[in-house]
Amino acid sequence: MANNEGKKSKKTLFIILGVILALIILVMALGGNDDSSTDTAANNGATTAAAADGTTAAPETTTAAEKDFYVVGETYTGTGLTVAFTGANENFTEIMPYSEIPAGMKVVQATFDFTNTGNSDQLISSGDFDCYADNVSCESFLYVDNSSFLDTLSAGRQATGKSVYFQVPDTAQNIVIEYEPNMFSSKKVVFQVK
Repeated sequence: MANNEGKKSKKTLFIILGVILALIILVMALGGNDDSSTDTAANNGATTAAAADGTTAAPETTTAAEKDFYVVGETYTGTGLTVAFTGANENFTEIMPYSEIPAGMKVVQATFDFTNTGNSDQLISSGDFDCYADNVSCESFLYVDNSSFLDTLSAGRQATGKSVYFQVPDTAQNIVIEYEPNMFSSKKVVFQVK
């Protein structure tokens, strides 16, 4: 009897492990949101122009396949989602009343347009972005109206003008914002602010 029970428990263990492995494979297959990245133009033929207040707008056309580094005017295209880098402001000052930017710091703003090009819902979040100034991690700046976002885009839908804000040192020479298109992989897409 004891031998029969041991065989049953081994069989049950193998079935459970098989189900868990199948679920992991399914999650990885469905979560592969960043496997193909190509660059498309947000607005064909447009050129980037810098405004007097430090913002940039009007995306420009680029033609590069498989890249992970983008400047204002370029668009990251992942599986089911495009992220257009539409603007960057290195000296954002429109903060909430009675709030302050810490001494020696400034606030940068990066603005993006998202388009769901797939057949299922896509989650977009300001939490998918991180900022680095001279390779040092920077804190989000929350004292701005609409300082964060969390939206679900249905197939074919768009969200435009979504911004993220970070406080960086005044003396920063290189400012990048990293976007994580898929929480199941370590892939990062880099948007150059400065």
